[in-house]
Amino acid sequence: MQDYEQMVEEILPRLGRENLGLAVRMASFPEEIRGFGHVKLESATRVRPHLLQLRTQWSGGQVAADV
Repeated sequence: MQDYEQMVEEILPRLGRENLGLAVRMASFPEEIRGFGHVKLESATRVRPHLLQLRTQWSGGQVAADV
């Protein structure tokens, strides 16, 4: 949860019309993590690389097409 809050705090100061889609994709990642116990852990492990890619694009100022 703390990681999510930190990510949102990174997004908000630079949020604009041109990067809204990327921000929404980043902020909606918790919806991809489902289940309990080992199922939830596997789900988080599966989506983490994609989120890291989006965060890299965000920090580099690149606006990604739909990923």
